[in-house]
Amino acid sequence: MRDIYWEQIITAVGAGPRLIVDGRVEVGTEEKIKTLSGTRSAIGFTKNGEILLVSASSATINQLAQIMKDLGAYQAMNLDGGASSALYVNGNYLRSPGRTLNNVLVFSLPEVQVNLIFTVDKSNYLLNSFPFTMDSSPIIKDGRTFLPVRYVAEPLGANISWDNHTKKVTITLEPTVLELWVGKPVARVNGKDTPIDSQNSRVVPIIINGRTLLPLRFISETLGAQVLWNERDRTISVNYPIK
Repeated sequence: MRDIYWEQIITAVGAGPRLIVDGRVEVGTEEKIKTLSGTRSAIGFTKNGEILLVSASSATINQLAQIMKDLGAYQAMNLDGGASSALYVNGNYLRSPGRTLNNVLVFSLPEVQVNLIFTVDKSNYLLNSFPFTMDSSPIIKDGRTFLPVRYVAEPLGANISWDNHTKKVTITLEPTVLELWVGKPVARVNGKDTPIDSQNSRVVPIIINGRTLLPLRFISETLGAQVLWNERDRTISVNYPIK
């Protein structure tokens, strides 16, 4: 059983069966339900925290699971089907319901924001309240938190490149270009040399067990995100408004 971060959950929806678990098709239900074809709907999310809402006119549960997998779902489940299945987007029905609906899911985006929550020495993290797992846990070194850069940069929309010859990481999130070198306390931001930590020259990019770890706060704040540290829970929250 996975830990459920109930303090991060505002609304929960129960349905079934499950279609995708950790990116894999896993349909656990009666064979009859798996093979019967009909109008179906499903909900899921990708590894980047994007919500997927799908309505299929004629599909078995197994086919619906494959559709969600092909769309990049990391987790997904079946919703109600038949006459209860409908999809309404930007003022138009993509699929009209066959009867009056008593319950609907409504998604609105008045302000789009990326929210990341990391915990020191734990590989589990949250992206917009969805749980994911890193291949290397955040650590504290010289009083600063380090982690593999892609877990914080890619959800913000940044591109990352690695030069093995110079041991340089380049992170690009327009209009910012950030360059860091393993073992060096000075980075380059849009071509300008910038100390990674003006109060501690020991804070430098490092390699541990073949993984390049970068200082979380410096990366996040340079890219325009807000960083909050919770001493009690040893968690770091990164909040980034999508412009």
